[in-house]
Amino acid sequence: MAWMKQVTSLTLHANNARAVCATSRFVSLVENRLRGVRFIGHAASTPALFENSNDVSPSLATRHPSFSGSTARKSLSTRTQRFDRVFDVLSTALNQARSKKSSLQVRSSDWLYLFDLATNPEQLERASGQFSAFIECRRQFRDQHVTAFVRRCAELRCPQLALTVFSNRPAYRMDLTLPAARQLLYALHEEHKLSDVATLVALYPLYNLPALSSDPISSALLISACLREARASDPGSRYAWTMAATLLPHFEQLLTETPPIPIPIPIEKNRFQENCWMYHAMLSILESLTVLDQDTSRVTEWCEKSGYGLSSKIS
Repeated sequence: MAWMKQVTSLTLHANNARAVCATSRFVSLVENRLRGVRFIGHAASTPALFENSNDVSPSLATRHPSFSGSTARKSLSTRTQRFDRVFDVLSTALNQARSKKSSLQVRSSDWLYLFDLATNPEQLERASGQFSAFIECRRQFRDQHVTAFVRRCAELRCPQLALTVFSNRPAYRMDLTLPAARQLLYALHEEHKLSDVATLVALYPLYNLPALSSDPISSALLISACLREARASDPGSRYAWTMAATLLPHFEQLLTETPPIPIPIPIEKNRFQENCWMYHAMLSILESLTVLDQDTSRVTEWCEKSGYGLSSKIS
């Protein structure tokens, strides 16, 4: 069918940023998510206000000694107070810089500290409301800021907030990176919301991220979400299966070109996360294909090469 070709073009090749699946209930869900997306070209890279490190004022933690220390040991109330103080100082500095009353006295590292202090989605939403102001002050977010923001959204179980930020670049002006996209994709995958997963995948070409045809981790997460939805009994499940069936042959071919991605034992915290995401996605795909009585030979072969111990996971 024509819409299946559109799905393949969007998710595998990503050559047409306007490609949208126009039919089926499932695709309508994606369109509803994307309807509010407005995207403009990436702003040209501009230098920070302070090229000389000696011209940069001390960070917020230095200027306010009470902000320093291990956040892991802070009580909830203390962290909330410190978040408010850091946020107030940061927003005041941004407002003054935007009105040209003073130079921007904020270090990039202050964003990392603010994300770390956040204890609820509302605080992260407040922080994201200042992203555009930071860019207007001729500063740029680095990859570590994007990753830290997405990671904190995942930790606080609000990945939809990160999806909102990246779906509306004119409002937030934070650019999605591949590591952050994979982490957000996994978080949305764990939320069992296929429409959100599909929306994020549709953003890949808009941020010039690699096509899924060359990214086994993102592909595995998308297909896992589709197959999981296909196993459901609601009417939308058949559309999810159609999409999964369209993507599977390309994915199986990609697996033949992808070296094994083993899981180190023991797994060190905050390391090899992408390996773990691939592991969970592949076992989910294998389980779904088994339940749906589909061929699992290529998926099984790749999993065995990666040492996933299928005998104890999939019956």
